[in-house]
Amino acid sequence: MARLLGVAASTIGAHELSAAFLDHSISELRAQGRLGVLAQSLTSQMLNQLLGGDWPSAMLVAEECERLTRETQQPRWQSAALSILAALAGLRGGREPGAGAGPLRASGCWAASRSPPTSPRPSTPGA
Repeated sequence: MARLLGVAASTIGAHELSAAFLDHSISELRAQGRLGVLAQSLTSQMLNQLLGGDWPSAMLVAEECERLTRETQQPRWQSAALSILAALAGLRGGREPGAGAGPLRASGCWAASRSPPTSPRPSTPGA
């Protein structure tokens, strides 16, 4: 129940309330070994931390979440973790192309993101 309340509170922007519920939920999920649901809860927690300005904690949770989602084969939640990692790299001022892309390369998503489009772009008149 705490997990659902934490996710719901995060959805409406009540990040402090959400964090309290998620902290409790995450402890229980770890103790129970429920790794799939744990990864989903970590996703909400890292978003709370990012939006709350606690970037160091968001980075730690995002890295853990990315590893866990890769191990439990949850690409939807892995993409959320990778997105937060990329956002944090940008917020820290990473200016190099591909800065913070290490997890993308490790996940195999990097090659897919660098491949050419499958259909040609429509041509524009006068181009």
